[in-house]
Amino acid sequence: MRTSNKLITILAAWAMIASGLSAYAQTNSNIGNQLEAACKRPNTQNFQGIAEAPTWITSATVVAAAGGFGAFCEIKGHVLQHVGLQMRLPLEGWNSKLYMNGNHGLGGRFYMDECEGAQARNYAVGTTDLGHSGRVTDGGFAYDNMQGKIDYAHRATHVSAVAAKEIVKAFYGRPASRSYFSGCSTGGRQALMEAQRYPDDFDGIIAGPAPIYNAGMMATHSFWGEKANRDSNNQIILRHDKLRMLSNAVYKACDGLDGLIDGIINDPRRCTFDPAAIRCKGDVDAPDCLTQAQVDVVRRVYEEPRDSTGKSIYPGAFPKGSELMWVRVIPDRSDQLGRGAEIGHDFLRYMAFEKDAGPGYEPLSFDFDKDPQRLTTMTQLYDASSPDLSKFKARGGKLIMYSGWADENMSPYATVHYYEQVVGKMGGLPSTQTFARLFMVPGAFHCRGGVGPVLLADDLLPALEDWVEKGSEPDRIVATQTANVATPRSRPFYPYPLEARYKRQGDPNDAANFLPERPDK
Repeated sequence: MRTSNKLITILAAWAMIASGLSAYAQTNSNIGNQLEAACKRPNTQNFQGIAEAPTWITSATVVAAAGGFGAFCEIKGHVLQHVGLQMRLPLEGWNSKLYMNGNHGLGGRFYMDECEGAQARNYAVGTTDLGHSGRVTDGGFAYDNMQGKIDYAHRATHVSAVAAKEIVKAFYGRPASRSYFSGCSTGGRQALMEAQRYPDDFDGIIAGPAPIYNAGMMATHSFWGEKANRDSNNQIILRHDKLRMLSNAVYKACDGLDGLIDGIINDPRRCTFDPAAIRCKGDVDAPDCLTQAQVDVVRRVYEEPRDSTGKSIYPGAFPKGSELMWVRVIPDRSDQLGRGAEIGHDFLRYMAFEKDAGPGYEPLSFDFDKDPQRLTTMTQLYDASSPDLSKFKARGGKLIMYSGWADENMSPYATVHYYEQVVGKMGGLPSTQTFARLFMVPGAFHCRGGVGPVLLADDLLPALEDWVEKGSEPDRIVATQTANVATPRSRPFYPYPLEARYKRQGDPNDAANFLPERPDK
């Protein structure tokens, strides 16, 4: 990354700290003292010459060791014009690497807590607010603000990465040896955007369940169940008090399809449960059944969003097995919106259309026949759906995607659809898996939690490091569940389309007793 002579002069104080450290001794406490002294110096307006990413540091503060973390320099600043950046730079024991994390919803805050796993492993870590400050459901920042839309779409992630690398280089006197990015939800979309648009930014990327087809997901998927669950008088049809009963019926019907009854549905695509199986007798509403109107709602929620001709307008649906978490995505009162529709609400008003609809637009009026075509222009800006990852592959980048089969927010079907598009574009599965692998996680909800062992970014980072730095391919990753179970249980996860199958002998709580199987073979 090119920096101006003026910038180099301004940064001399930082650069001199490490100029004589040809063999950087990470255990040398004197180095920590020198870096601490550098952090305490005034550091405002000292990175203005970074190409692509002129940066202003607004504060640099030493934070003492605590809570399992060593002392670090906390950096706060912004990249031209409004892209916020926060970083934590270890004062001792830096592992020579940079880790950056993504955002959620419509952005607006810093998720430094999601960097803590990497921070504990002595990474320099950082994250961005996507160019604005506010609630994750607030899209007002983008109203008649094309630059704000571009920052949210992809620019903020890129320029914060460029700036972070220069800050690391100046602080330690040498560049990071490797750089990694990880994100879930909107952060997963940021991750894929990096691989697609800015393939040189990161050596390794972890992309969690993401709104890959962002405009369609926000405008159609977010409101599909929302609209299905309202009658002609806008009254709620299916309420939250029916969801556990519904979930129990689904698991009873489909849990054992993989040969093991363990409270986990391996692949909801094989579940043929019909909610009519629990229809109320005589259509008289009761706590342990569904009325016909409620059956119709559930059936519709299980479908991909479609127009009136039956044509799919978004490649995703709510999977069977996610019902307990519908409390997040469908409202319990007519004056409420589900969490997804809350985000989609502002997206439709201020971000979805080429000309912003504005605060007077009623998102529930979205027409599934006419309005999807209006998304086309902004789709090209927001969607992380390009299957062409050839530049990322050519530079040696590695990508690990993961998604929960019980994700109630970002449809796992959309994730699989995208990955299969990548496989088709990149020369088939063997060729694709040399640099990009997808892990599907049975029972996992959106980003965190689930009904079984689930994979998280912190589980995947060591596997990604080994792949990038040692060439060790991630063929098997194990996660362990300890919460909400009497006996801890572990499960292996294999690259899609493989899935774990019980060997029918040995402890089913032990990952050692599962083998990879390709269901379609």
